[in-house]
Amino acid sequence: MLSGLVLAAASYFAPDVRLPHQFDLLDVKLDVSLDFKAEAVSGTVVHKVVTTAKNAVLAFDKGPMTIKSVSISGAGKFKSETTAKNVVVRCSGVPSGAALTVTISYVAAPEAGIYFVPAERAYPSRGSLAYTQGEMEDNRYWFPTYDYPNDKATAELIARVPKGMSVLSNGKLLGSKTVGNQSIWHWKQDQPMATYLISLVAGDYVAIPDGNFKGKPVQIWAPKGAEDAAKTAFKGTDKLIEIYSKLTGVDYPWDKYAQSVVPEFMFGGMENLSCTTQTIGAIYPENSASTSSARGLNAHELAHQWFGDLITTPSWSHIWVNEGWATFLPHFVTRQMDG
Repeated sequence: MLSGLVLAAASYFAPDVRLPHQFDLLDVKLDVSLDFKAEAVSGTVVHKVVTTAKNAVLAFDKGPMTIKSVSISGAGKFKSETTAKNVVVRCSGVPSGAALTVTISYVAAPEAGIYFVPAERAYPSRGSLAYTQGEMEDNRYWFPTYDYPNDKATAELIARVPKGMSVLSNGKLLGSKTVGNQSIWHWKQDQPMATYLISLVAGDYVAIPDGNFKGKPVQIWAPKGAEDAAKTAFKGTDKLIEIYSKLTGVDYPWDKYAQSVVPEFMFGGMENLSCTTQTIGAIYPENSASTSSARGLNAHELAHQWFGDLITTPSWSHIWVNEGWATFLPHFVTRQMDG
């Protein structure tokens, strides 16, 4: 994310009073349906955890939403309660080190975290779309989870959207299909990440190839009608990945790298793991290429794939580490490409 905005926000971000964290989060699996008319999300989220205390209290963060049910496997006795900010599961007779699976069914009309943009406000997109923005702690508004950066988990997303829409998320695409009036997309991120990086972008998108890095695809996701401008702004990202891989001594670590462009985005960009979200305001037509550039934004968000995503600050008071490296590294891109 653009460093100035984040650092300014962090300076006013009061220390969070959180319930004790008594589990290690291993995996988060989402199965959600998006209702564009109601601007609502419904579905289930399955958390696989290992307890780190006897008779652990499992606290999952949430925004305003209706919790329909809570179930748990691996624990004989448990009690669950829903507060304004948490789903709390209290285990009984469960030792430290126990593997548990907690399933939460819910419905939400989120006030943050996910944003629905109707077609009339989505220019130059020709259709409605939706996108998520989790940093710092806003993913809790569209699904209940452990929403703090000091615990990482693998993730899986099944997204059910109106027929004909495409969905971009973290990791590798396992498949997509049409069932009735829905398109169903299935993504899986099999390397651990902080939950604020879980991302979803849905709409009438086209995936434009932009080369590859050692066989890993690089793509630009643009709404129909904006393909040429998006390609002009972000093409050549595969070369930037190569520069950073050599510079850091660590090859780009994820299954793919995709950049999507969205309207009404509150920041310049957001470094969601393997699927950065960029403002649609950064794109421009070919005939403006001599006076416009998105390379600085591109290089900044890409640097976060190493610093922020692969290496993650354990608390928001240290977000300057993420932003510092993502501000520093693009200078090497300039040196390499411009001399």
